[in-house]
Amino acid sequence: MLKVFHAPGSRSLRVLWMLEELGLDYEVVTLGYPPRLKEPDYVKLNPAALAPALADGDLFLTESMVIGAHLARKRPEAGLTPRPGEDVESYETWLWFGEATLMFSIAAIVRARRFKLAEDHPFCADLEAGLIARLASLERRLQGRAFVGADRLTLADVSCIFPLYRMTVLGLDHLMGPATRAYYDGLAARPAFQAALAR
Repeated sequence: MLKVFHAPGSRSLRVLWMLEELGLDYEVVTLGYPPRLKEPDYVKLNPAALAPALADGDLFLTESMVIGAHLARKRPEAGLTPRPGEDVESYETWLWFGEATLMFSIAAIVRARRFKLAEDHPFCADLEAGLIARLASLERRLQGRAFVGADRLTLADVSCIFPLYRMTVLGLDHLMGPATRAYYDGLAARPAFQAALAR
C-alpha cells in the first residue's frame, strides 16, 4: 500500500488531494512539524526532513509534484496530465508556476513573519508587491476558465491551488483577483480536496 509522510499545512496536502481524486488506497504517517526537529526517525529516512514523501514499494519519492506525476501515471484515465494533442507547454507553464513562482513568494512571506519583520518593513512590502505581480499572471490566465492547465482538473491545478490555500491560511487571500478567488473556491470545494484537508 502507498504510504504518505504528511505534515499538516505542508505541500503534502497536494499528495493527499491527488490520492483522494484518484481513489487510491493509502496509509498516512503524520509527522510533527517541523519534522527536522521533531522526527529523528524520519530524518534518517529523508535527510532533507521535508514533507511530503511517498513510499510505493521500494520507491521513495520526496517532491510533491514528482509524487503527483507518479500517482497520475497509476490512473492515466483520470486525465491529470496532458492527453495526446493537448498544449503541453501551457500545462507545464502552470504546473511549475504554482510551485516555483507562487510558492517562492509565499515561502518568503512566511519566513519574514517567522523573523517578526514588521508589515511595513521594506522587505515585506517588496515581497507583497512581488506576490501581487505573480497573481496578476494567474488572474489573466483564469479569465473565463475553471481550470488553469486544460479543460479539466490537472496537476497544474494541484500545483497552483496549494499556494492559494496557503494565502487563505496566512490572511493574504484579499490579494486574489475575482477570477482567482472563484477558481480557488471552486476547486477547494471539491470533496477530494476537503477529504485531504481533513487528514
